[in-house]
Amino acid sequence: MNSPPPPPIDPTRGWPAAKWVPLLATAGVGATGHAKEPAGVAKNAGKWLAARVGRPFSVTHDGRTGTAMLRAVPARSKEKRYYLELCWNGPTDPATPSEPTVTAELPTPPAPSPTSPEQPAPPATDGGNGNGLDW
Repeated sequence: MNSPPPPPIDPTRGWPAAKWVPLLATAGVGATGHAKEPAGVAKNAGKWLAARVGRPFSVTHDGRTGTAMLRAVPARSKEKRYYLELCWNGPTDPATPSEPTVTAELPTPPAPSPTSPEQPAPPATDGGNGNGLDW
């Protein structure tokens, strides 16, 4: 038996990283880094989004719970477009809108592990030769 071919990839689905910047800033996830120029902010947001593609996270909206997953599709050149794929738990109520506004708590990256400071290097002795600077 042959399986049906996969659906074609729609390069117009989703948003590029630059359009996610206001949403990520509102969520306060710090995805924009320390960049000041719009291109740098979009690049940092793209790196943040790319690191979270395919990771499920829980979503709650109007008393409903579910799971969302960030997906990416290739667009023109090296551009990626990102979108959320939602799967609600339990039966859906026909009275709810077909495209609800989702508020989600995005996962935060793990805190860096504490490390001990390195031992300082012993002072260099020049033995009378050289300039006396510690390299």
